[in-house]
Amino acid sequence: MKYCLKKIKYDEKELFYNIALKYFSEIIYNFTPTDEFYTHYFNSILSKKNLYLYWLIYNDKIIGFSLIGKEKHRFLPKQIGKIYEFYILPEYRNKGHASYFANMLINKIKKLNVQKIELEIIINNTKAKHFWEKNGFEMISYRYLYKK
Repeated sequence: MKYCLKKIKYDEKELFYNIALKYFSEIIYNFTPTDEFYTHYFNSILSKKNLYLYWLIYNDKIIGFSLIGKEKHRFLPKQIGKIYEFYILPEYRNKGHASYFANMLINKIKKLNVQKIELEIIINNTKAKHFWEKNGFEMISYRYLYKK
């Protein structure tokens, strides 16, 4: 079995959007991409030096993607590692691939000289919650969005 991470390139934009739409449709009820999504999301990611967008490849097949990076701490002179997006195509789930790739990504983030690694999970995504807890993360806060 061969696992690898491969940086996603500009010329793979269409393939990326095809897979990203599956991802967002799973986590956001009635997800409908806007023109803004198509014109900015991908290019914005690839233009930022502290973001890393990877294909998750198993035996030479793309089975998902991930977006990782690092950010400056808001108040302290520290760097925080981030897992922004992590997606495995449904037909490759529950086979150990996700845990293997999560470990690879965590190791990549650690090499970015960060003090901690964070991620967010959409509320009620219990599968993701259990997955990340199984892979060494713990919930430490809630994040609220003002809706009025």
